[in-house]
Amino acid sequence: MKKSVKKLLAGKRGFSLVEVVVALAIIVTVSIAAMSFISTSSVNSARELAYSEARLYASNALEIFKFAENETQYKKLVNNKLTAPDSGYVSVEIETSWEYNNETFTATAKKQNGDVLFTLTYTK
Repeated sequence: MKKSVKKLLAGKRGFSLVEVVVALAIIVTVSIAAMSFISTSSVNSARELAYSEARLYASNALEIFKFAENETQYKKLVNNKLTAPDSGYVSVEIETSWEYNNETFTATAKKQNGDVLFTLTYTK
């Protein structure tokens, strides 16, 4: 039994340098592609999270506006209860008007490049 294994291995001398270089090139190419995919996925995930946080912030501010009795109460609740998103991917601007019988709320979220992501408008 030992002799037959030795005979099988006797003709084998290992991989040639060309085979090793080709194998390494394939591994490197696949690794670079995988890392690029993972990096892109991470950036997209962070951006989508920022967009969701902006929607949640605007929605919560609107709910506070709906039930606030006046501007002072609204500002106090917003300042104490909400934290504006600060990811750098999106900014949220909120404007309120407390004119008699015409109280309005507008929240505008803008992407990093200035494009409007959404606008939320409500009138009491």
